[in-house]
Amino acid sequence: MTDPSPPIAPQPAPPRVAARAAPPRRQRALTAAVALAAVVSLGYLALRPAPPGASGVRPVDPVTVPAVPIEGATGFVERRTHVGRVEAARVSRIGSELGGAVLEMLVDEGDRVTPGQPLARFDTARLRARRAELDAERLRQEAILAELRAGPRREDIDAQKAQCARLDAAAALARATAARVRAARDHDAVSAQEWDAARLQAEQAEA
Repeated sequence: MTDPSPPIAPQPAPPRVAARAAPPRRQRALTAAVALAAVVSLGYLALRPAPPGASGVRPVDPVTVPAVPIEGATGFVERRTHVGRVEAARVSRIGSELGGAVLEMLVDEGDRVTPGQPLARFDTARLRARRAELDAERLRQEAILAELRAGPRREDIDAQKAQCARLDAAAALARATAARVRAARDHDAVSAQEWDAARLQAEQAEA
């Protein structure tokens, strides 16, 4: 038994494409030279001065670029600005021997001061009042000293003499009273308490 399908003809092979060879080195150099020449020509056309009478084209002045030699460096300096507050490493506490209200500060924090320079001004109203009291007491003592140096006055001497006379009279009266009480005591006319009282009064008058 035979196959009725027609026979299959063989397909022709596809044509081979030859590989393009790389352009030679000379051709690449020529292409680079043409491109460089085109760039230079465009730069020249852009920078060349405009002809006289041309409008809308601004001439370009030539720029001189200085040549700076390259020097090696191991570091660089960078300047920066900061905002802050400087704190002292040592703080000194100050005070006053006398207290009072501060009327005015003569220095500010951070100022430089010298030995003996005033730092503040106190209210001296109370000190002035105290000084006036001491001055008045000094004048009174000076007056007493002047009286002692000048000696007692005649009036004071007479008053002291009168006082001495009264004391002498009182002492004499006390002695006489003590003598009468003693005599009465010998006759048991007075008590022992009355005799002791009269005797003590006489002793005090003698002192």
